[in-house]
Amino acid sequence: MPARVLIVDDDADLGEELVMALEAAGVDADSAATPDDILTRLRPNVEVIVLDLSMPLDGFDLVDELGRRGLSPAIIISSAQDPRIVKAAVRHAEQAGLTITGALAKPYAPSELVALLKDAKAKAPAAAAADAPLDVERAAREITVALQSKRRLSAPDEIVAYEALLRWTPGFNPERLFEASVPLDAQRAITERIIALCGAAYATLAAAGRARDIAVNLTPELLCDHDLSSRLPALARDSGFAPGALSLELTEHASLNDFTAVASAASRLAMRGFKLAIDDFGRGSTSFERLLGLPLAELKIDKEIFWSCLSGELPAAMLRETIAFCHAHDIAVTVEGIESESHLAAARDLGADYGQGYLWGRPAAPGDLIAPN
Repeated sequence: MPARVLIVDDDADLGEELVMALEAAGVDADSAATPDDILTRLRPNVEVIVLDLSMPLDGFDLVDELGRRGLSPAIIISSAQDPRIVKAAVRHAEQAGLTITGALAKPYAPSELVALLKDAKAKAPAAAAADAPLDVERAAREITVALQSKRRLSAPDEIVAYEALLRWTPGFNPERLFEASVPLDAQRAITERIIALCGAAYATLAAAGRARDIAVNLTPELLCDHDLSSRLPALARDSGFAPGALSLELTEHASLNDFTAVASAASRLAMRGFKLAIDDFGRGSTSFERLLGLPLAELKIDKEIFWSCLSGELPAAMLRETIAFCHAHDIAVTVEGIESESHLAAARDLGADYGQGYLWGRPAAPGDLIAPN
């Protein structure tokens, strides 16, 4: 189990009870109940923080303080708050580069915390791989792609396109390769390799009579990178793509602070024949007004938003209105996260055009897509 756990909870008695339970299980633990105590105990040797969101120094503030101090403990959310608030806290921590080990709804038994920490230890090897120092040059040499099919909801046996998903070492989050700390020239080199790999995949599929468009993800920063955007037509052609077969998905959860630059870059690429989509819509803050400012062919609904609407956590009417808005402006809609027949039926009922998800299998290496059954 982790060597050092800090319980952050304004209920001092609960904190002491949890510390006693953890120490009985062999875990070195401490607790803090006031802002001064918390700030005093935020040290590099703390590996896990059990975080009560409802503190005078609330969970969001504490995550920001960890960032200012350069600390990156794993986080366990402990809260009786609305699930939407807990989810927002999880995303806030993840955007700060922290690992969320789990969440506990208060009140909970100390044994539940012990069990969660044991489970975290069992998964530690994968986490270690994800948190290892990032060797960008090695990643650029070794990354591969897996392709996930996109299906027409009215005829789900029909594959209309593929999305390229990045793969490297087990347990590694590919988004790390496109964090702000990674130099833009390195991100550009990685993206060029992804396009080359996808071009080879397209050629393989075309030779088997199964050519389909392939989409790759671009951050707003890369979209606005003149060196990359000016070379994209030649990169696509030289990699083996037929004209128009390489499409681009703008990662919606990334920063769109300079929207004018993003719109200009997207427009240039659209004039050069590239189809553009917004990926993971709902994870960020792109408004309908901004959608209309982009020459979009497609909008892709984030799976968490889709699932939240199915569970009733968010109103399904919100997605219906989004889809109707897109159709009124000639923007196709893809729903991500379709993993069951009920998901498929719900996506159809919402009026979406296409779907992606594990219902049709896991993402596969290009060669496996044409391998005989």
